[in-house]
Amino acid sequence: MSATYVSSRFTRRSDGEATLVTRIPRLKMEYQLARPVFVRVVSQYESSRRAPLRDPATGGVLLVPGSSPGTFVASAERASNALRTDWLFSYRPAPGTVFFVGYGNTLTEPQALAFSGLRRTGDALFVKASYVFRATRQE
Repeated sequence: MSATYVSSRFTRRSDGEATLVTRIPRLKMEYQLARPVFVRVVSQYESSRRAPLRDPATGGVLLVPGSSPGTFVASAERASNALRTDWLFSYRPAPGTVFFVGYGNTLTEPQALAFSGLRRTGDALFVKASYVFRATRQE
């Protein structure tokens, strides 16, 4: 099992305001159930907040393209909070032969680290099989 925490913070030189703050705690758990069977779970939460874009000379809020073509709106503060969890099951019955089944999902929420109001935004499922074909030479 391993846990990491990555945090970054960018500040504006002119006024010292935090313009971008990102926090990413991550937990990875692996377990070998038996020699051929392996499971892994990786869960990561990413929380980021970006302040409105400002003109460095005047300090005024910049305009950004709007949702309609040719329109512009004032840059606004943005926040995103997403929880991503990936599960992996691996079965290796013999050297050169392996089967994988994996599932991952992404959930978002409006308030950082509240864990209430989580909304599913993405799911992924995959299956993979690999087999080594051995060629033999006959003389």
